[in-house]
Order: sequence, then C-alpha cells, then structure tokens
Amino acid sequence: MTEVLTLNIVVFLFSLLTILWQQSNLKLDKTQKVSKRLNPIFLLLFLVSWLLILVYLLINADDEFRRIFLTYNLSILLIANTLWITAKRDLDIKILALFLTACFLLLKITVKNQFVDNIFIIMSTVWVGPFLVKINLLNKKRFIIVSLLWLLYDIYFIWLSPTFKNLLSQTHAVNLTLGIVIGKYLIGAGDLLYLNMLLSVMKDNKARILSSLVLIIISTTLFFIAINTRTVLAFPLLVLWVPVGTLLLFVFRKTF
Repeated sequence: MTEVLTLNIVVFLFSLLTILWQQSNLKLDKTQKVSKRLNPIFLLLFLVSWLLILVYLLINADDEFRRIFLTYNLSILLIANTLWITAKRDLDIKILALFLTACFLLLKITVKNQFVDNIFIIMSTVWVGPFLVKINLLNKKRFIIVSLLWLLYDIYFIWLSPTFKNLLSQTHAVNLTLGIVIGKYLIGAGDLLYLNMLLSVMKDNKARILSSLVLIIISTTLFFIAINTRTVLAFPLLVLWVPVGTLLLFVFRKTF
C-alpha cells in the first residue's frame, strides 16, 4: 500500500514540475515559425515510427545495443531539457547546467539505482509537453486526436500483443525501466507523457492541478483494486485516463 501511495505522490510531483515548466515565458520565435509550416500528420507519423522502431529494437536487439539505444535517446531528451530551460540564461549558468547534467548522466551510466532511473525518466520527459505547446505544435484539437490513437495503441500493446511482457523483461535486463518504479509498481513513460501533454494544453493552473489529482486518484484506485482482487497489474492506464482527460478538457474549456 505504501509503495502505491509513494508512486502516485511522485506522479503528482511530476505534474507540479510540468506546471512549473509550463510557466516559462520563453519565446522561441524561429522555432515557432518552423512549427507553423510543419504538418501535424508528418509529426504524428514521425513519432509513431520512432516508437515502433524503439519497441522493435527493445525486443529483437541484443542487451548491449538496447542499453545503449535507450540511454542515448533519453540522454538526448535530458540534454534538450537543459538547453531549453537555460536558453535565455547567462553563459555561465548554461555551462553549469550542462556540467551538472553531464554529471548526472555519468551517475546514471555507472550506478545501478532505481531512484536515479526515476529522476532520469522524469527529467527526460517533463519538458516535452510544455515545449510542444510553446512552439505552437501541440494544441487542444491535436492532443485529443493523438491521445485517441495513443489509447488504441496502448490497448493493443498491453492486452493484445505478446510483446509487452517481453519488453518489461528486456528493459529490466538492461537496467532501464521505461517509467517510474516504486517497489514492484510502475507507471509507464507513455502515461507520464500523456499527463504531461494534457496539463500543457490547459491554460489555467487550477485546472491543471485538479486534473492531475483526478487522474492520480484514478490510478491509485486502480492499483488498490488490483491488489485487493489479486488481478494482473498490467493494465493500460490510458483506457481510463484518456476518456476522463478528454472530459476534463471540456469541463475546463472556459480556461482555454
């Protein structure tokens, strides 16, 4: 029980970090001009293709390649996060931030520790939604379309595909689980990104906090039901989060 509560508290802290990242008044004019010309269908196809390549390599590649591939991609996201939040800072602050990021990556590579892994996942993903919104690439309509497709993929991958258990075992084998893990309980990186993007397309902090609490209560309840009924914990959380998240967007539509 304690592990479930701790896991969901960490997810709530992730939500607060997302809100904090969203408060940035950073304006990336050149990037925004490029994003206006970028077809969202092209972006969606790119993201789906990258995800399919990721899953394929996780299942079929050897352990060493998987470890390098996962660490490399998440490290790029982590460095991009550092560059973004220091984009308009003084040079000495940028250098210090990059140095600290490099030290953390070295720690991640050399130390086998779940706490470090959790921080690695959080800091690699927390900036994605706010960034996509800031460059005008993610909006309410696009998010709803992507989340529905995301939901269908999640249902297939977790319930209908035989690869989910293989993926879990393989990511454990290379010491990198794709999500936040507390004890034996996990919330996947895909679920975190959904929450991250949902909060990012909202304009009001009260709506963001209330929405994150609603989704976290749902996930906590689901974990407790699974524990008490001794059912399988491999449940596509987006089956519940996407309909409720979409409803929350309409409930708080006046804040858009």
